[in-house]
Amino acid sequence: MLSGSKSRLRVLRISHSATVDAYRERDRQLSDREGIDLELITPQQWEHLGGQNESISELFKVHRAKTYGTGSVPLFAFDPQIIRSALLRFKPDIVDVHEEPYSVSGFETVWLAHIFAPSAACVFYSAQNILKHYPPPFCWSEQYVFNHSYGAYPCSEGVKSVLSAKGFSSNSDVIPLGVDLLLYAPDGPQKRADYNIAADEFVIGYFGRLESYKGVQFLIQSLADPDSLNFRLLVVGSGSYESELRSIANGLGVSDRIVWTGPVPGMEVPAYMRTCNLIAVPSLTTKTWKEQFGRIVVESIACGVPVVAFDSGSLPEVVSDVGLIAAEGDLNQLSAAINRMAGDPELRATLREKGLSKAHTDYSWSRIAEIMHTMYDTAIVLRDQRRS
Repeated sequence: MLSGSKSRLRVLRISHSATVDAYRERDRQLSDREGIDLELITPQQWEHLGGQNESISELFKVHRAKTYGTGSVPLFAFDPQIIRSALLRFKPDIVDVHEEPYSVSGFETVWLAHIFAPSAACVFYSAQNILKHYPPPFCWSEQYVFNHSYGAYPCSEGVKSVLSAKGFSSNSDVIPLGVDLLLYAPDGPQKRADYNIAADEFVIGYFGRLESYKGVQFLIQSLADPDSLNFRLLVVGSGSYESELRSIANGLGVSDRIVWTGPVPGMEVPAYMRTCNLIAVPSLTTKTWKEQFGRIVVESIACGVPVVAFDSGSLPEVVSDVGLIAAEGDLNQLSAAINRMAGDPELRATLREKGLSKAHTDYSWSRIAEIMHTMYDTAIVLRDQRRS
């Protein structure tokens, strides 16, 4: 409830990623909740996420804003007139900034809310799980967002600890990313016939960008391990490291056991996942990046496919007891985990059931919206306390 009354909570969400239809499921579930009126501001186009030119039709109001500097997520800005107009007309109780607190757009939105909707409580999203000390003006804008916000929703415990280390810990419990359980489901079409994969072949899938830090090279090397059980590798995605990965496969003589699909439409990803007996997430930590959440893990378990992952970033937290974890960069441990999965159908069945249960209880968008609603209510209480 809003400050103890029966008024509906007016929530204005700002998110560049909401240009993608699947990523608006959070907004749909929030707008469906009793007691919430929601409006969304998202770019007119966003070149790096796909679907940037499609029209958006939702039951809630969507504002399409011009953006400036869209080549960089931390540096881009929204057309301030769109935000100003929405703040003045909608008069939100909550301004939900789904942007990093150090980013230009994050600072811009909180600053405009402070001027044009001073009674609103701002909250923000973060996925930054490495403690970084930014140079001016980013350290100043980040601190401004902290000082003018009443809540945050970090996507993992690692992100939460970074926020805490920087001095923001109030109303900032972890709220993970969710999954569309109607799309990502255990039953449905597969792609084995499309790629001449036999029904009895053991298939390991990789889904994501093909870059060196995503660790696909370890899966290719595992293919060549003479002690490994025979399996096929399904690589779904593209990136600048693909030619190097193909060279590695050729050098090891395992190219004929790899299926390279390239990028696939988002709606078809679940069919590719159901094609797999196991999905691997062998991410590697760099000086500037480590796995921030692991959306592929959640999508995989929702499809009933267990996971093997390196212990990079938040992966151990997300995988938990629904998969196997290997030490980051340890080929022997990764191969052992794959062999264990491939040779133990009872283990796979157990992890499949645990994963399906966890997907429904922890990662459904309806559950995420419920937790978000609670965070909003707490932000209103903190706002009232601070101003009393």
